[in-house]
Amino acid sequence: MSRIVPVLLCLAALASVPAFAAGNDSAGSTAKGSEITLNLKDADIRQVAQMVSSITGKNFIVDPRAQGRVTVISAKPITADALFSVFLSVLQVHGLSANPTGNDTWQIVPAVEGRQSPGENPKQLASAPGASMITQVVQLKNVQVAQIVPALRPLMSSYAQLAAYAPSNMLILSGRAANVRRIVALARQLDQPLNSGVDMIKLQYASATNVSQVLSNMLQGSQGQGQIPLKIAADPRTNTILVSGSPADRLQVKALISQLDKPTGRSGNTHVIYLHYAKAEDLAKILQGYAKSQKQQAQAAAGKGGGASSQPQINIIADKGLNALIVTAPPKDLAEIQQIVSDLDVRRAQVLVQGIIAELSANASSQLGISWAADSSGAAGLTNFPGGVVDLGSLAAAGANSGSGTGAATSLSSSSIPGGLLFGVGRIVKNGTSFVALLNALTSDGNTNILSTPSLVTLDNEEASLVSGQKVPFVTGQYTNTGQGQSSNQNLINPFQTVQRQQLGLQIKIKPQINYGGDTVTLKIDAQDSTIGANVQGAAGIVTNDRELKTTIVAKNHQIIVLGGLIDTQLQETRQKVPLLGDIPLLGNLFRYRKSDKTRQNLMIFLRPVILRNARDTDAVTRPRYNEIRQLQLGRGTSVPLLPGVKPPVMPQFHSPAAGTGSPAPEAATLIQGAPAGTRGAPASNDSGHHGYRR
Repeated sequence: MSRIVPVLLCLAALASVPAFAAGNDSAGSTAKGSEITLNLKDADIRQVAQMVSSITGKNFIVDPRAQGRVTVISAKPITADALFSVFLSVLQVHGLSANPTGNDTWQIVPAVEGRQSPGENPKQLASAPGASMITQVVQLKNVQVAQIVPALRPLMSSYAQLAAYAPSNMLILSGRAANVRRIVALARQLDQPLNSGVDMIKLQYASATNVSQVLSNMLQGSQGQGQIPLKIAADPRTNTILVSGSPADRLQVKALISQLDKPTGRSGNTHVIYLHYAKAEDLAKILQGYAKSQKQQAQAAAGKGGGASSQPQINIIADKGLNALIVTAPPKDLAEIQQIVSDLDVRRAQVLVQGIIAELSANASSQLGISWAADSSGAAGLTNFPGGVVDLGSLAAAGANSGSGTGAATSLSSSSIPGGLLFGVGRIVKNGTSFVALLNALTSDGNTNILSTPSLVTLDNEEASLVSGQKVPFVTGQYTNTGQGQSSNQNLINPFQTVQRQQLGLQIKIKPQINYGGDTVTLKIDAQDSTIGANVQGAAGIVTNDRELKTTIVAKNHQIIVLGGLIDTQLQETRQKVPLLGDIPLLGNLFRYRKSDKTRQNLMIFLRPVILRNARDTDAVTRPRYNEIRQLQLGRGTSVPLLPGVKPPVMPQFHSPAAGTGSPAPEAATLIQGAPAGTRGAPASNDSGHHGYRR
């Protein structure tokens, strides 16, 4: 049922509180769904809340601080739901807010405290009354929440709340529903992705690296706060510049690059590049190959395009005196050449190759024999064993030639008497039978220990050689003048010999190559060891003993590896006897000669590579050897006995530039003539003068 409440009736009800309350018992049941024309003038806000409660059926809990007089003018009837919205607006005007507490009950409190109350359901933001208090959380996706809060805070009322939660990039809003809806809409409009892109600009004449540096220095700090950052990078490989930023900034950079990427008006720029480690002649050949390939590529590109090639000429000249390169090339090619030179002109590692050549040999020899000689009435006989006991045949011939015993003794003294025990018995008479028996017994042992430790240092991929020995002359031809020529001029030709000198001793050639990773070394080795050997019967000249080894190995840094070796064992037994007499048991030993020789020879070659990457590594292997020689010099004394006032030369103390000691000590500039007092010391090496390898 619909009824119209006259304006006068409402004013009368507000004028008398008891009468209004009594008359509302029936109005509360009939106000729902009805329309009301509301005109209030200076009505108490508590009485207005009581009227709204009776019409809408909502319960209100009024805070004692809620005070005020209300004036509402309505030109047309409104529904009960609209009446509640009008009531909320009235509370907002008076700095109050109605916050739901459940069971259709509302609290009317000051608006400052209203933001701390639960408020409306955030999910009902669109349908919540505009004057109701509500708390809303907004998730931002593109813009940082800390950047958007300063822009939205001025749009909030003094009692509203706006906070930023940076960890999840969220906005927290608390205020009137209408204002919250407006702030949320503005935040959605501001939370838009940046319109950023990347452009790739290929340069034709200029160097991408140089142009990017110029642009970065010029445009640094030109972007304002909140703008898309401008980023510029260069790709030297393709001579391309990459630009990232807003469309306006990218367009500006493109315009600047078009002004900078222009030909210089000449064939190229000329620069002098000084080298630190590489050789200018070798590096110039590599760069000339690069220039040739660039020219061929330009010609191929021009052939495909149907036009003439405009590739400028690249000239590279090596200055041997200054070890520098003179390069004339366009800026793009010049930048690439400088990069190639920078990558190739680096300090190359060195390799120390330490070798051990150990030769151990043992000889054992034993000989035993008896020689007989007899003479009677012009008949003589003897047993003669060549290479054994005294050669009685030669001795007898010498005695016969001399015609006396003194001649025989002289011949015996001049003959080669064998070593060992030589015992003789016999009887020598002038008329009758004379005989002589000589017993020879000898046992010998010999040991040989030869240890050579050559070492040499060379650059990576550079061959090094070590030669230690003598040059021995070998006769290759001769001429002898017989003097039988018809002309006197022929007799003037003097005899002569042609000689060729040959190197004997130790010769080593090594070429190291440090493999990828820097922990292994490939070694190409050629080692030779030649000595003069014993004379060989029938040989026309000097006999040499040669040992040669050629191999290629891979070894780790500081690893000792055996290259090869030779183990030779020889056993030689010689037996000589007199026929028939030497076969008689026991008694036959008087007519025999026996000799046994055993020779065992061990030859081994070891090698250890050490990679020297810097000056510190070089000093670590140089200092021990240097100090060893110096200690040997100091161990010989500080004066020369027969030359008063003369001091023997001594090497200066070792000063390492890698240790950061600055300039060398004054005594390091020249050799010290004599050792200071109190500096004598024992040699650092062992008895053999060689150092063992340590891991």
